[in-house]
Amino acid sequence: MLELCFNEGVGGLLAYWQSGKQKILCLGDDLSIGPIAGGPDSQERREQLVRILGSDPWGELPAGEWIDEAWQRYCRTWERLRTLPEGTEVRVWLDRTPGSRCGFLASAEALAFRKARVTAALLPEWVARPDGTAVEYSGWGEAGPEELDALLEDCCRGVPQVLLGGLSHRWRQLQEENTPLRAVINGRLHSVPEDFYDGMILSRLPEAGQTIRLAELLGRTLGECQPGIGDWWLACRAEALATEGRFCLERDPDRFYNSHVTAL
Repeated sequence: MLELCFNEGVGGLLAYWQSGKQKILCLGDDLSIGPIAGGPDSQERREQLVRILGSDPWGELPAGEWIDEAWQRYCRTWERLRTLPEGTEVRVWLDRTPGSRCGFLASAEALAFRKARVTAALLPEWVARPDGTAVEYSGWGEAGPEELDALLEDCCRGVPQVLLGGLSHRWRQLQEENTPLRAVINGRLHSVPEDFYDGMILSRLPEAGQTIRLAELLGRTLGECQPGIGDWWLACRAEALATEGRFCLERDPDRFYNSHVTAL
């Protein structure tokens, strides 16, 4: 069985779980952020990936051609998906993150065309443990490799071909809308404006006049709101909000996430 996921962290988790990557396809570009009209491996997506990987907010990434290599690897993965042998068994790792939902919709057409036998591994929202505690999940990347076998026992279900066709149609609709973001609202994926997450950032500011590091503000937003996206977009929106005068941002010239945010 081929494992298909949509997050590099999940890809690493599955590789550790399987002790190898030969049966894993990881489409790690978060298609919930940025333009999608031209397709997942279009030039516009390449430019989006360069913006994300090249931002380096901590100033610690090595120089070199690694970003281009990452893009080429991503394109090769899409080509492998589109040329699968007919009838390949594929298990798709799905969770509540918008990137996972977008990745599945974007890949549905290729899966349907290759008549893949698709099983969806749907991450449960929470799991009760024998010790009387419970754990809540928002993405597969939050699970440990030792948990996967137990989680898979009850969370897998077959995906009929007709549903793959419907998902592909929904993806084409989202491509036509081509908004800056896509988000999960009431369990469904919707096109949303670029300021969709702004309220989450602003609600995590300290009292007026108090100052915190930008990294702490973003950490609060990610941990308490669980938007299911990475910190890059939130950092971009924090810059935009500061420009609009919603708070003061004193930039650290070397490490952007060390910048200081002062509430007004």
